[in-house]
Amino acid sequence: MTDTPAVDGEASRGNTSDAASSSAAPAEPESESDAPDALASSAAPEDASNMPSVPAVEFNDVTLGYRSVKGDRHVVLDHFDLSINEGEKIALIGSNGAGKSTIMKLMVGLLKPAAGTVSLFGSPIGNKKAEEISRQISLVYQNPEEMFIKDSIENDISFAMRVRDVPQWEEKTAQLLERFRLTDLRNRDGRLMSGGQMRRASLAIGIALNPSILLLDEPTANLDIATRREIMAVLDDMKDIIKTAVIATHDMQLVCQWAERIIVLCGGKVVADGTREEVFGDKRLAQLVGIRPPEIFTMARALDDDARCFTVDEFVSGFKEA
Repeated sequence: MTDTPAVDGEASRGNTSDAASSSAAPAEPESESDAPDALASSAAPEDASNMPSVPAVEFNDVTLGYRSVKGDRHVVLDHFDLSINEGEKIALIGSNGAGKSTIMKLMVGLLKPAAGTVSLFGSPIGNKKAEEISRQISLVYQNPEEMFIKDSIENDISFAMRVRDVPQWEEKTAQLLERFRLTDLRNRDGRLMSGGQMRRASLAIGIALNPSILLLDEPTANLDIATRREIMAVLDDMKDIIKTAVIATHDMQLVCQWAERIIVLCGGKVVADGTREEVFGDKRLAQLVGIRPPEIFTMARALDDDARCFTVDEFVSGFKEA
């Protein structure tokens, strides 16, 4: 994703390189997570359980923009409203510049809106300390190498836990290395690993502090078919660790296979919000936003105009009798 607000009047909390690492690691006030209690506890505020109606994330009348090199002001979000509830698996889709990356950076406090409020579990992010934000939400960057700040992935994964004095951080680091099949690579510099290994390592860093909410920016971008399939399996496996997850992506196969709710952005506004059947079944929306359903969906439609096949398994099952 390439939404790039060089923010004008919307104070940034840090540069993107720091933010990448801080989404799971840094001592800097840029981002996210909390300790992985056997990789399965929630980091939501203690009173969140008493307020089930409070959204995990809420945008209320948010406006944000930036100035171009020529000084022209470009509005990215204009009186933007959105609610994300605990337990949801959401995909943000839209063309480049639609606001996907900007929304994620606002959620972790890397950008501050010019107007309006972004809240986590009912409390405005502007009122929270960076360490508190990092216990609740984590951002995994599109470019995994931006999250590697140490000389080995073992040190990258453990860094945030060590600087926050997380109990038993050594044991938890070992658990993450094993879960993401990185134990044999523990001493390898993350920047020297293969694309799939880097992705797995960045995901391990992203959940090291066990956030309630995990944000993933283009997790399958620039991967070959085999590695992409591997990462999708990892994401599916992570459903038992992360309560709420938001993915920003152009990968429609990932969207249809993984997401339960799809939010379509265009010009910094939500133009559609629903299931895959509702979003991809709307031909007018596809023309407006320029999104294309997975190829398997198009193939099924060519055979049967009423077909609703979003994955290969659904295609095989749906046409088995034919």
